[in-house]
Amino acid sequence: MKTMKKLLLTTICIFGLTFGANAQTKTGYEKSVEVGTAIGIDKYRNNTYSISMINGYRLNQYLFFGVGIAVGYTNAISLVKIEDVKVLDISYRTEEILRHKSLPIPVFLSAKYNFIKAGALSPFLRLNAGYTFDAYQYIKDAPGITLEPSVGLDMSITDKLSLYAAIGFNMQQQNVSMIKNVGKMEDWKIGDERMMLNSISVRAGVTF
Repeated sequence: MKTMKKLLLTTICIFGLTFGANAQTKTGYEKSVEVGTAIGIDKYRNNTYSISMINGYRLNQYLFFGVGIAVGYTNAISLVKIEDVKVLDISYRTEEILRHKSLPIPVFLSAKYNFIKAGALSPFLRLNAGYTFDAYQYIKDAPGITLEPSVGLDMSITDKLSLYAAIGFNMQQQNVSMIKNVGKMEDWKIGDERMMLNSISVRAGVTF
């Protein structure tokens, strides 16, 4: 029993020393590079793959503010055709979705809060908010507002290098052309709808 207690105390001390040795005390300019994916979860699902660069300033052990830019790839929705069809006195609604290749370029502000002093392991909250453009579209046709709150974990490697992983909820505005016929065959309605597409994001990166 005494041996077990000594072993436990020794393990706790070693962990504490390791945590303290890895603790980052620096403030100032900080940058990170990350890769990730956003997996669509709503009716009009979009899956996006991206790489991001974030540059900013760490005010203290807890707060970081920065500016980021990302380049992604997605098979974006361009048009949705909805029609009521009647066959043998049975009515049903059909929906056809057309997609196009898209290179979204989000430009965003990033705010990050570490719950404990940056060290061996430090959980955090992060909020990215900005506007997304598309390399294949004119600026006036850009997808629009993007918002992503997330939670994650920093893992310090050295005083100047750390790895992190985060999971979040991504909301991306998107302009979608709609063609609807939910009445008479000649009663078509054509127009654009501004909608918010939702997805679960998973990201991993390195801070240096």
